[in-house]
Amino acid sequence: MEIWDLYDRDGNRTGETWERQFGNYKQIPEGRYHMVVDILVQHVDGTYLLTKRDESKDVYPGYWEASAGGSAVSGEEPLEAAKRELLEETGLTAMDFKLVSHIFRDPSHSMFYSYLATVDADKDSVVLQEGETVAYKWVDKKDFIEYAESDKSIKTHNSRYSKLIEELKTEINKEVSVSEAIGDKDKTLYVTDLDGTLMRSDKSISAETVSIINELIQKGLQFTVATARSAMSVRHIVEPFDIKVPLIIRNGTALADPKTLDIIEKALFTDKQIDELKELLPEIPSCGFTSIWYDNEMEKVFFAGEHSVGIRKYLDERKSEKGIRIVNSIDALFSGDVGYITMIDDKEKLDPIYERVKGKEGWEAVLQKDAYDEEYWLEICPENSTKAKAIVKLKAKLGMERIVVFGDSVNDIPMFKIADEAYAVGNALPELKKYATGIIASNEEDGVAKFLLDGYHMVS
Repeated sequence: MEIWDLYDRDGNRTGETWERQFGNYKQIPEGRYHMVVDILVQHVDGTYLLTKRDESKDVYPGYWEASAGGSAVSGEEPLEAAKRELLEETGLTAMDFKLVSHIFRDPSHSMFYSYLATVDADKDSVVLQEGETVAYKWVDKKDFIEYAESDKSIKTHNSRYSKLIEELKTEINKEVSVSEAIGDKDKTLYVTDLDGTLMRSDKSISAETVSIINELIQKGLQFTVATARSAMSVRHIVEPFDIKVPLIIRNGTALADPKTLDIIEKALFTDKQIDELKELLPEIPSCGFTSIWYDNEMEKVFFAGEHSVGIRKYLDERKSEKGIRIVNSIDALFSGDVGYITMIDDKEKLDPIYERVKGKEGWEAVLQKDAYDEEYWLEICPENSTKAKAIVKLKAKLGMERIVVFGDSVNDIPMFKIADEAYAVGNALPELKKYATGIIASNEEDGVAKFLLDGYHMVS
């Protein structure tokens, strides 16, 4: 026996319940609704899960659908029901759930909560629920759009994801433009870190590096950067280059258009993660700041009062920079779409904080020495938002077959591990060099550009 709570048009429980029987949802009293959750599943590699409904289902039997889901049972909250339905129907657990829409459908007396769930599981680990689904397949975004616009899809499902579908269409059009621009000369994606790798110790990039890389891009080199920098701080660095592939910024939390710097994709902390981080980071007012998304830019938010030497230095260097805000409460420090947390201080002060936050579910944490100063940086970003994960995602988006990367520091280790070839500049940290395919000339010697010039073979 399955019991549903009933809700009014404002989404409030009325205290009434309904015993589900075959097709009797149509008999729910006027003005009353039962809660339904559906979940569109996206793998971190950019593909989407389609499942085939069992022939015994009372609605849309035998149809392929782009979502798991079903009715919430009495007492369940929306997210709780979504997690249960996803696990029951697919055997998957998600790293993140994003609420896409919340709508009412009068004909079926349904109140829908529709989620986009991101998973990082083995794609062959899907488990089908007897009586619910009988088959599954993973499709790329183009095939997903083709399915959504076909007569074979469940149109009521599509309507709940209409905004997301339009965003995917826009994304596909951008990728087509990129593919047309770079051609099909090579299926290798070349990705370099910036600070300490492509850039010299004085934070400049030589004219020779710009000239070499631009010449190679014109001949087919598919090249981009992966950096901890924001769109704002990377703008003047990439401006001289003719990069046509999306940029990986904020340590992999976002992809940006190489010309306009418009954000193509971004990751955010959940409300639950923010609450946990507030408790774990009591030191953040004095030695840290949050980065909060506002459209295409991130605003850096600092707590008023005394700051560490590293934070004071950071603020002094950016006195004329827009997008810096000072607040007087912890809630204000974490208010909005938080995408990144940064702490700058001495190593001995950040070490215990790093030990406190590393290895916990929900985020990635990296502690490393500044490329130019003595201070250390602790950077915390949403889970599965490393440079490595972003590179894998970009590889899939562009249909690449191989990855070659360049770096200098410990936050480059994950991308070294997933690359087909990984090269450390001569000035790189010893911790990184042990993961390298080879060691190339230093950042002061145009190591990346000269390696590419010597080793990149163009296909006519």
